[in-house]
Amino acid sequence: MKKLALVLLPMLCSAASNTSLEALIDRARAMPGEFAADAAIRLANVEELGKPRRIELLLEASQRAGEAQEPLKRHSSIMRVAGPAGYLNRAYAQDLDGLSLRLRAIEAMLPLDPARARGMFLNLPPLQIPRVACSEFLVYDPSRYYAVLGQMGARDPLHLIEPRIQEITSPSQVEPVARMILETHTGDQDFRALVAALAGALHRIAGDDRAFTATIASTGPAILSLVEECRKRGLSPLPLIEAYRLYLVANLSGPRCADDDLMRPGAFAITGGQAGEPEGANAIAFFNGHIQTAPLQPIQDAEAASTKTEGSAEGLRGCQDSQCQAMANRFRALILDSSGQAFTAAQKATPEWEEKLRQCLSDLESWKEDAAGGAAEVYREKSGVYSDLLAIAPPGRMQELVVQATLDFVRRGEFQARNRMEWFLPANVLIGRMELEPLGIGKLLPRLRAVDDAVISLYLDLETVAPRGPGSVMPLL
Repeated sequence: MKKLALVLLPMLCSAASNTSLEALIDRARAMPGEFAADAAIRLANVEELGKPRRIELLLEASQRAGEAQEPLKRHSSIMRVAGPAGYLNRAYAQDLDGLSLRLRAIEAMLPLDPARARGMFLNLPPLQIPRVACSEFLVYDPSRYYAVLGQMGARDPLHLIEPRIQEITSPSQVEPVARMILETHTGDQDFRALVAALAGALHRIAGDDRAFTATIASTGPAILSLVEECRKRGLSPLPLIEAYRLYLVANLSGPRCADDDLMRPGAFAITGGQAGEPEGANAIAFFNGHIQTAPLQPIQDAEAASTKTEGSAEGLRGCQDSQCQAMANRFRALILDSSGQAFTAAQKATPEWEEKLRQCLSDLESWKEDAAGGAAEVYREKSGVYSDLLAIAPPGRMQELVVQATLDFVRRGEFQARNRMEWFLPANVLIGRMELEPLGIGKLLPRLRAVDDAVISLYLDLETVAPRGPGSVMPLL
């Protein structure tokens, strides 16, 4: 009898586990598209479900990804210490846009069924990157697409990869395409064809200065690596160098955004918004110093001088209305005393400091959208304050106050319907932090589980059965 029990026990546990997983799958299906797809991809990593069920989940994920509100991944081309840029970067880092979800499903399918993964990739709509106006600061990030394309097309690059290189139209595609060609490890003949396809595309890419300037610092080194690989293989790099020279001149001499000199990496973070050396000048110096080869001539400043300047990015400045300024002062009073000294841990443990914290949370709750700040701006600013409060609140009762206030803010957020990806970020950060710090803020996990929200509840259970690693959580913090 004992032997029979020992045999049956693992089977019973497995059955119970599968029942629980199936219930979680059903809950995920009831979620909005990006959450349903994300959950299905994570659940497809659970080996207990078995290969056929995991394949089924990934096919479902690919379908539901089409319902995502954001079609493509983006990031800020200009980084400010304060304002919406950082928040939006973290929101997109969740990979809840439609294309990222489809690509994640394909990547997860590859080890399970390579042929089906290839079919899923072939069914993707053509990648069309919109042009970005100078008034915008978000640019598109297609790097994952080309990383997956390189994996899918390594065995047949001329059939799968070359046509997609010939279709590129945006400066944001040039660097990831160059990296993909380098990493595909093709023979010389195929390599020559892919480089020629990129050179041909470079002749046609112009008229999107925001994307051009945002990517030029990484594009030059990628082109240089291709040039060096051509030489290693005994192939002439001149057609590629000539095409890249024409690409630089066409884009540098065309209409430029008025704030291009502020798009250097780290310009805002380090100088607080002071103008730096234009990236165009850096691109010319890099080409002339590292890529240019006779008989091609170095790029002269005169031939790359723009004759027209267009607009500047709008919406980068945060915390402009009176409510936000008052909240900033309230938060500052929680960090520094009247003499400008930082509060010690002992001072934060006093009833006086706790009362200041409670008043700050009360003011946060009453902060409403006004004419000066739209719903998105207010939501981002308030999310930032809640996150900052959590960072300074002492462990225990006061930290619990902040967690509860944050959850109440997210749960009643009317912003959810307008932008699910941005709405979810504060809750996603809380869930991730609790998993990363089980002996710290993780002790407040029961408080999070008590929240009456279907999406938050689903993601808490996902973290139990299909946990993310630190590499997936850290970009959100």
